[in-house]
Amino acid sequence: MRLAAIDIGTNSVKLIVADVEDNQIKDVLIDIPVITRLGQGVNKTNEILPEAMTRTLDVIKDFKNRAKALGTVDISVIATSAMRDAKK
Repeated sequence: MRLAAIDIGTNSVKLIVADVEDNQIKDVLIDIPVITRLGQGVNKTNEILPEAMTRTLDVIKDFKNRAKALGTVDISVIATSAMRDAKK
């Protein structure tokens, strides 16, 4: 089964697409990090800046399209610190 994961971090967004059998990764097709700086200014304002959100959303859309083009059956998305710390 081909699965994908998108990890939305404070400074980067990462995509991995892999073939998985018996709960083990058999082959990694894509493993890409892109720096988006989502957490830019979050420590000072407790808010995600619009330009940081736009950069990050653009990368997520691209990653989703790449995963679907490879025939991924499921995409999991995980968000880390900046998303938890921001009030809006």
